Amino acid sequence: ILLYSCYSPAILQLYSCYSPAILLLYSCYSPVILVLYSSYSPAILLLYSCYITLAYFGVISIGTPPQSFTVIFDTGSSNLWIPSVYCSSAACANHNRFNPGLSSTFKNAGKSLSIQYGTGSMTGFEGFDTVGGIPVKNQIFGLSQSEAPFMAHMKADGILGLAYPRLAASQATPVFDNMMTQHLVNQDMFSVYLTRNSAVGSMVTFGGVDTNHYYGQIAWIPLSSEMYWQITVDSVTVNGQIVACNGGCQAIVDTGTSNIVGPQADISSMARAVGAYSANGDVSHVILFWRCVTKNQA
Repeated sequence: ILLYSCYSPAILQLYSCYSPAILLLYSCYSPVILVLYSSYSPAILLLYSCYITLAYFGVISIGTPPQSFTVIFDTGSSNLWIPSVYCSSAACANHNRFNPGLSSTFKNAGKSLSIQYGTGSMTGFEGFDTVGGIPVKNQIFGLSQSEAPFMAHMKADGILGLAYPRLAASQATPVFDNMMTQHLVNQDMFSVYLTRNSAVGSMVTFGGVDTNHYYGQIAWIPLSSEMYWQITVDSVTVNGQIVACNGGCQAIVDTGTSNIVGPQADISSMARAVGAYSANGDVSHVILFWRCVTKNQA
């Protein structure tokens, strides 16, 4: 994974124990290239746009004939879910909703689903259908019947999880795992490229790496746990000084959030080092703001 922050660029790449498939996403801040390796075969899916520099999402289709939805491609979760016509929450009113009665390939899984996120949850039931684009047949996914209020403010309709099966609610098989099993990708890896400043070009690519979006050699870092895309970080430095994670710590690479989350002492130290401030003047506050200055890298 190659991460370019507003300060100095970092290069990072992860492997899993499946086969490679490639996913490229584009962000609205500094560019990020993320390549995750698993163990199966490239198909390319270019899906992306960005919303107020906070989220990156793309369009997928589900069902026969296809019904289209915007989703966040999230390496921090494993389930695919979208709103359904059975959802009465305010969060569903301003989003596209899946109607299983209009799809000839839909099958009800007969199981309920509940997923808890940091800011709320969704509940509903599970079904099987074809996820278009590549396409993935008989993919299990969630149909929401209730959603947390914060989801009303999401630009995307739902979430497509790209973490490991161990993290999936109700033991659902993630979309990418089915891509590999159904031999829909040439390499079992995906990579993520994020553009900056709301620029067009964010994409997800399954099945390969686009060398146009990085330079130099990729440094490979093994996963420390195959649940999230979890790695061991040696330290966090700013201007050559260690400001957090002294002695090493565990971190999760998460394309589904714009937040940096960690112990309060470490986050406060990082905030002070980059000149961040909070709405109430306390750098330990959960919401921090700072100005980013992009420098050209040789």
